Amino acid sequence: MFSKPKNSEALKKINDLATQSGIKADKITKLTNAVLALDKSKMAIFYQSDLFNKMEVISLDNIKSTELSKNYMTETVHNKEISILQKADFRLKKNDNQDIILPIYDSSKQDQIGSDLLDTEDFSRQINALLKK
Repeated sequence: MFSKPKNSEALKKINDLATQSGIKADKITKLTNAVLALDKSKMAIFYQSDLFNKMEVISLDNIKSTELSKNYMTETVHNKEISILQKADFRLKKNDNQDIILPIYDSSKQDQIGSDLLDTEDFSRQINALLKK
């Protein structure tokens, strides 16, 4: 499981991992249990997560947009319905209308989410701005 990097040594380790996958990271977004990195020159994203047992390099050539998708479950507590975040995924929407889904949060696997939703939303906005150029 990852923890948020607080120093340059942790960021160097993440950058080295992306470099080994052929990505020169212009932007690294470190989440609680995953890493997203962007290579603007290759128009590619690097994703790695030990928790979700996944590592991918994804070309943005066939991607039209990205978004953070959230799934909630509803429970009743003291006669009031509350919505609880169950899953969050970073979705890359392809030109052929199929999505590439990268898990960000799963309540059955992790207790806390921290700032992962905000960080992923910011990463998504930057990717979408790059795709519009």
